[in-house]
Amino acid sequence: MNEEIIALVVGLNGGDIDRARAWFFEHPLDELGGDTAANYLLSGKVEAIRRYVLNLSAGATG
Repeated sequence: MNEEIIALVVGLNGGDIDRARAWFFEHPLDELGGDTAANYLLSGKVEAIRRYVLNLSAGATG
């Protein structure tokens, strides 16, 4: 599941792995409470992040 999320994030960033990595580890997700995607995954909220990233890929923000 984490590989799917990472692939989606890289795709959302035009294939730019460095930009995707920065988003994943540094960008606060205000719509989910303000933590980073990495921290949400570490705390077991994989499905919430998957849905969030899928919404972003569809043009929504959360």
